[in-house]
Amino acid sequence: MLIYMLNYIFYIYMERGNVLHQIKNIFLFCISLFFVACRTSPDIDRKMGEYAKQKIEYKMGVNKNVALNQFLKSVGDKLVDEIPKRQFDYKFQIVDQNVANAFSIPGGYVYMSTGIIALTNNENELAGIMSHEIMHVSLRHGTKQFKRSIIPGILKLPGKAVGVISPKAGSIVNLPITGTSALYLTHYSRKNEYQADEKGIMLCHNAGYNPHGLPNLLIRLEAINNDQNGLKMPSFISTHPSTPKRIELGRSIANKFVNQKLTNSADAKYLMKLDGMILENNPHQGILVRNEFIHPIINLYLKFPLNWETKNSNTSLISQDKKNNSLLILLAHSFGKLEDVAREDIDKMNKKMGTQAEESDIPGDYKARIAVYNNFKISLGVMYFQIDKVVYKLVGSEAGLEHFHRSCKTLRKLTKKDLALIKIRKLKIVLAKSGQSIADISKAHKNTWSIKKTAIMNGVRIQTKFPKGHPIKLSVWESYK
Repeated sequence: MLIYMLNYIFYIYMERGNVLHQIKNIFLFCISLFFVACRTSPDIDRKMGEYAKQKIEYKMGVNKNVALNQFLKSVGDKLVDEIPKRQFDYKFQIVDQNVANAFSIPGGYVYMSTGIIALTNNENELAGIMSHEIMHVSLRHGTKQFKRSIIPGILKLPGKAVGVISPKAGSIVNLPITGTSALYLTHYSRKNEYQADEKGIMLCHNAGYNPHGLPNLLIRLEAINNDQNGLKMPSFISTHPSTPKRIELGRSIANKFVNQKLTNSADAKYLMKLDGMILENNPHQGILVRNEFIHPIINLYLKFPLNWETKNSNTSLISQDKKNNSLLILLAHSFGKLEDVAREDIDKMNKKMGTQAEESDIPGDYKARIAVYNNFKISLGVMYFQIDKVVYKLVGSEAGLEHFHRSCKTLRKLTKKDLALIKIRKLKIVLAKSGQSIADISKAHKNTWSIKKTAIMNGVRIQTKFPKGHPIKLSVWESYK
C-alpha cells in the first residue's frame, strides 16, 4: 500500500487543501479540457492522459517486476511500430489487480492487470489484448467519450469528495479525493469495441502475431467471468462486453489473414516469463493478517480492531465499524521532518476546528505525535509518525477514538515472528508428468484455484491427461523471503 505512494507524494501534497477548493480546481481543469477537446489536436489526449496517469497509478499501484514490465514493453513496442502515422508515444504498465482487466487512457497509456496476464497462455494472446487497447488510444475513443460524458462526470465529483471520514468530517480532514479516474475509465460504445477489435487484430497480424489470439482470450475471459458463483467482479468484461457475436466477428477478421485457429496450447517459454508473478498480497502494499497490518518494505506494524471491516489498498488502509459510525484510516501524508509536518497540519486543523487540539507524544520504535479534537462538531484523533523521510498519518473519528488510541499504542517495527506470518499468492508454472490430470497436479503443488478455474485458466478440459513436460499454470501461497 504505502510504498507506492512515495512516487506520488507530490500529488498528495497538492491535494491537502480544502475539499471544495480541490473540486473547484478539478472542475476548472475539466472545463478547460472540454473546450480544448472541441479541437482535433492530439495534444488534448496527451494532457488528459498525463492528468489521469498519476491518479490511476497512485490509486491502483504499479507492479515492480522489472523483467515482466520490460517484456510487456517489448511486445507493445513491436505492435505500435506497425501503426501508420503514429500520433502518440505509447507506454505500457502492469497494475496490481488480481481481476482480469485491461484498459487504456488517451495519450498512449496502456495498462494490463496481473490478472489478465495470468490468463494468457502465449504471446499471441497477450498481443491480442494489448493491440485492442492500443487501438482505443490510436482511434482516440477515450477523447471522444470524454467529450460526451464530461459534464455528468463533473457533477458526480462532490458526492465522492465529501463524507470521507463522516458526513461532518468530510470538509475538515485533509484526504485525497476519491474517484480520480472515473472520467476516463468509461464504457465505450459497441461500435468502438468492434472497431478496436478489427483494427487490433489487423495490427497483430502486421506485427507478426497470430491474429486469433484475441478471440481465443475473449472466450476464456467470459468463462472466468461466469465462474464467480454469481459474484460479478469489475473486469475487462464489465467495460468490454464479450458476446458470441463479437467473438465470431473477431474470428472472421482473423481468418482473412490466417485461416487457421490458434490453439489453446500453452507456450512453455512464454509462461516461464510469468512464473512467480504476484497475484495477491504484494509486500510493497503491505499485508493484512487478520487485524494486523504488516509492511515488510518500510518495517511497520500496526494492529486494528479485530471485528471491524478492514481493507488495504494502494493508497490507504481503512478499518471501519459501520454500526457505530467509527473509522480508522492510515495513509502517507508528506515528506519532511515529523515535528514540522505535524505542527503545520495541527495548526491548520486547529483553525478549521475552531479549537486547540490536545497534543501528546508516544515513545517507541517510531517517534509519534498525537492530536485529539473533541468539540460539538466532531471527535477526531490524528497520529503522525515518521519512517525514513515520509510522515504517515493514522486518523480516527467519531466513536472510534477509543480504538484509535489502542491502535496507536501498537505502532512498532517488525519482528521475525511478524515476517513469518506473511504469505504471498503467486503464479506458479509446473511441468506435468506423463498422464497427470489437473486434479493430480493441483494436489501435488497445493494449488489454490478450483479444478474448474484451473482448467479455464489453462484453456483445457478438466479431464485432460497431459503429456510429459506440458506447462500448467497454478496459484500457490508462498512464505515471504
